[in-house]
Formats: sequence, structure tokens, C-alpha cells
Amino acid sequence: MTAHPVSRNPLTWMLTALVRGYQLVVSPWFAPRCRYYPSCSAYALGSLRRHGPLTGTVLALWRVLRCNPWSGGGVDQVPSRDELPWRRRRNVSSEHVDVPTDTDGSPSDADRIALGADLRLDHRLSHQSPQERI
Repeated sequence: MTAHPVSRNPLTWMLTALVRGYQLVVSPWFAPRCRYYPSCSAYALGSLRRHGPLTGTVLALWRVLRCNPWSGGGVDQVPSRDELPWRRRRNVSSEHVDVPTDTDGSPSDADRIALGADLRLDHRLSHQSPQERI
């Protein structure tokens, strides 16, 4: 488990406490339904801790809106400051961007979806009794 930076902002503490309250009180009453890994609440905690209350809340709300029955799901980590959606467009300056052709690079979308499905299945199986697995 990695250490998360501690924020000094009281608004971040309050929002983090609300998400943790949801995880501890509300979430156990429902079956796991999140189509992404990490779950939406874990993503919200990570985005609040990494980006603060304003940007973290925007990222968390956008993630919850994307988590719907029509979404493909998959692995979706909290972006770094350079990878934020509204900053990505500024970094591309030329018309012709070289596309890397090596196949040993980052995983494809199909790989990410398959990994997300595997992780969701493992999560569901770990929360079932042996009788429910049959």
C-alpha cells in the first residue's frame, strides 16, 4: 500500500470524510457495480488527495458520470497534473505527431478492458461466500 500525501486543506478533509463515510456505511449495502478499476469511490479519494478539493471533485464527478451501463469500463487511474484532460490539448503543438510503432508499449484498450473485467470478477468473488460461488 502506498502512502498518500496528507492535505492541509480542511475542504479536502471534509470531502474525503464524506467519501470514506459512503464507503463504510452506504457501499456495503449494495453489490459492487462499478465498471472501472479502481472503484469510483477509490478514484474520488485518489483524485481529492492528488489534486485538491476543486480539481479532485471535478475528476470524481466526471468519473461517476462515465460509470454507466453503456460504458465499456476498464482500468482508469487518477491522472497526473500533466495528464489532466483540459491540459492535454496544450501539450500537442505540431500538426504531425509521430505515433510510436513499437508493440511493447502501453497496453491496448482491449487489454485494459480485459484487466478491468478480471479485477471486477476477483473483487466479486472475494466478497462471496463459498456457497454463492457455485
